[in-house]
Amino acid sequence: MKSSPFINGLVLQPALSNCLPGYIRPQFLTPTPSHGDVHHAAVGHLYQLEARVKTAHAKTFDFQVSGPSNMTKKIRDEGFGVTRLFLGWIPQERHLRQNIPICFTAETNESQSEMRCVVVVVAKALALTGEANVSCTENRISIAVSKAYLPGVDMKWLRLADSSCSLTSNQTHIMGTMSLKTCGTKMEDAGDFMVLKNE
Repeated sequence: MKSSPFINGLVLQPALSNCLPGYIRPQFLTPTPSHGDVHHAAVGHLYQLEARVKTAHAKTFDFQVSGPSNMTKKIRDEGFGVTRLFLGWIPQERHLRQNIPICFTAETNESQSEMRCVVVVVAKALALTGEANVSCTENRISIAVSKAYLPGVDMKWLRLADSSCSLTSNQTHIMGTMSLKTCGTKMEDAGDFMVLKNE
């Protein structure tokens, strides 16, 4: 049996003067997806992911990305410490019914952002999307989606992540009203504002 030496290198950088996101360490801004988000794509159709970061005292020069081999990456400096990432990918037939992870971090010379990963579920056809009317009070959120955006969708198959919470409908809209602390609603810091999410 023949053995070969293993050579490994490690570069230690000096400690950061400030570890707060947005100072030297890149901080994600909207419309960057949250870690763990599930996105949908269709075979033969362009899937796009967009992320933004800011740093006050460093320059973001690149994004490290892992994902499908035929993915495109573009980076744009927007000034004032803000950098934008554009990823594009056209799923092929071999990706059908697969859950494809895409992960990314933003890099400066001194640091890098947290890693964010999304899962892209690939289907034969594009998922239905539409506009929603959203209204919020201090403790509640109400959402109404026009049935015109969901042709042929049976109400009995629609539900929220928390099965104790329900949706209602009339002739034109599907509606849900819930407390900000129930029904699977999660609050996330998006960097430039708070985001309330529900499935």
